[in-house]
Amino acid sequence: WDEQGVGTRCVVPWRDRLLMIYEGVEAGSGTHRLGGAASADGGRSWERLDLPPLLEPGGAGGDWTAQVVGTPYAVALPGGGLRLFFCGKPSAERGGMCIGALDSPAGRLEADAWLPAGKRVSGSASYLKGMVESPLEFRSGEALDNLTPNLKLLGGAAAVSAALVGGFLAANGVL
Repeated sequence: WDEQGVGTRCVVPWRDRLLMIYEGVEAGSGTHRLGGAASADGGRSWERLDLPPLLEPGGAGGDWTAQVVGTPYAVALPGGGLRLFFCGKPSAERGGMCIGALDSPAGRLEADAWLPAGKRVSGSASYLKGMVESPLEFRSGEALDNLTPNLKLLGGAAAVSAALVGGFLAANGVL
């Protein structure tokens, strides 16, 4: 399911090693899924986890991810859990790119371990207020305001990155 290559990826401390969650691309269909690899030597070498994809279109993320999932950003939670931010899109005909968040409270990576971290927010514009609600939907030309006076994301839906938003939230103590 990832033989075409690896796209966006992130690395997070996990158990006694490092975990990489990556966007894998299937040859032929071009379908994007999220997978995992682990490193026990501080990132010098990586071993792909012997698991099916952690997240695939229409999977634990829900119908709003039916066309695509990608752009992972993971955060280690207290008690060994993980929070995974990612982008998704319902279909080519319907909806813009969305940003979602799933939690694995025990830090398990199997597809059935991921639970929604919030509720869908949509409309002419979507904002983060306090804690993250999932997913946030963006359409071409909309802006993500009100995070801080200094952060504004403009442009097409593809420009909205779960890694950027997740990193910003983690750096500013929202997570």
